Amino acid sequence: MIRALAAVLAATLAPCALAAQDGGAMARQLAACGGTEIRLSGPADASEDDLAAARDVLNRRLGGGFLLRYVAVEEGRLVVRLPASRVDLEAFAPVLSAARLEFYEMAEDQVGLAVEGPDGPLLLRLEPFLTGAELRDAAPTLDMNDQPALILRLSPEGAATFADVTARSLGAPLAVVLDGDVLSVPRVMEPIYGGTVQISGAFTEAEVAEMASLLQSGQLPIDLTIESADEVPADPGADQSLCP
Repeated sequence: MIRALAAVLAATLAPCALAAQDGGAMARQLAACGGTEIRLSGPADASEDDLAAARDVLNRRLGGGFLLRYVAVEEGRLVVRLPASRVDLEAFAPVLSAARLEFYEMAEDQVGLAVEGPDGPLLLRLEPFLTGAELRDAAPTLDMNDQPALILRLSPEGAATFADVTARSLGAPLAVVLDGDVLSVPRVMEPIYGGTVQISGAFTEAEVAEMASLLQSGQLPIDLTIESADEVPADPGADQSLCP
């Protein structure tokens, strides 16, 4: 389970409240005030479009969005610039989670995908019947027992698929999988119409908030690896008006 995203964002963004600025301004501020520069590499066959899409996802996760660009594509790599002088790379790693959400039916024979579920081994069909591509929103909520849960809202196409599958799967379990980990194995008690899906499990409030944040930011189109991380010292001779 992903546990560190909220802590990473607090640790890296709290040291300075940055005004909206472009990537060049961010680089100038980093050079003047110091911080951390993390270089990420993707697969050798990653296209410019793949890198641009990954940049946009990471900017959403880091709070950069359109105006504040923490992440840039430079020379076939992604460069993350953060105002924190020290970044725990182990804690930063969850930011690079693919956030690949999948829904599976159980395999009907011995040919399937073997995974470990919350209560033991499971055999899933080889292909998911629904993926995060049909996700439109994710948010924390509480289940009927007032325990932390995740609520998902699907696209019209995803809602129709989910309704069809749950209508023919009464009494059967389905598996909800995030980045290869089985989050929940609910049993279908009735058809689910309308495209709103609630996922309950042994989650903490922090875990639900982190999952919602990752899913809202979108799925990374490529796997990313930390290539290097360098602390950038402050330059006392630079324009200190750039520094918070």
